[in-house]
Amino acid sequence: MDDTDEAKAYREAAERFALSAMHVFFALHITRTIQGRRKVLDLACGSGGVLAIVAQLNPEIEFIGVDLSEKMLEEAEGHIRPLGLTNVRLVKGDICRLDFPEAKGADGFLCTFSMHHLPGIEILRGLFLAVRQNLPPQGAIFFGDLCHLKSERSIRFIAETENRGAPGVYLEDSLNSLRAAYFRDDIEALRREFLPETKLHTTFPARFLYVLKTKSVALPPSAQRAIAREYDHLSLANQAVFQKIQWLFRLGGLW
Repeated sequence: MDDTDEAKAYREAAERFALSAMHVFFALHITRTIQGRRKVLDLACGSGGVLAIVAQLNPEIEFIGVDLSEKMLEEAEGHIRPLGLTNVRLVKGDICRLDFPEAKGADGFLCTFSMHHLPGIEILRGLFLAVRQNLPPQGAIFFGDLCHLKSERSIRFIAETENRGAPGVYLEDSLNSLRAAYFRDDIEALRREFLPETKLHTTFPARFLYVLKTKSVALPPSAQRAIAREYDHLSLANQAVFQKIQWLFRLGGLW
């Protein structure tokens, strides 16, 4: 996503519409997953929506946001720096190789709403392999993304329902993202091959989102309060989206 206007529209929509609720939901479960880690890579960090929240919630952890798009890294810079975060660095790099110096020593790996952009199962396989090769014992993993739906009608229903009022460029991106998403069985096969220590969860009964992650731990009270503040900052409509996504994932086994 290298067009400047498109990148800005995406970031603004992420802050206003359903994706902002999903960002907070993912940030909650990421924070429960990366407790005790020292250096975490956010792979294909995009405009930094999830990264900004997670870095604020976990100031003791160093975060490296990685993306191949310079325009998206510029957007992430504009999103993160005004917050005064000192525990985040942004790096241009290939998430399927992880051969840049900043990747060394990472003990946690995040990837949210990005894997569907990888054009082909073999490239996605390269991402899983790269993480496997760089993951230390007891390392943390959190992947979250869209699942491929069975019909165009289902794709359009989900996109339009979750993004009412969104600008055209953002709604069209949501439609295309759902169309490009990988099947749940593809993700499960890669999980079994490369990351058997993780568990795959999907929303239920409609499998349009998945989370693949290592074990969670209980949050300290300070983190619980911080998450509550992030939730309170959401609009009432997006709080309803958060609650719905939480309920659908709980039906799929994610607590």
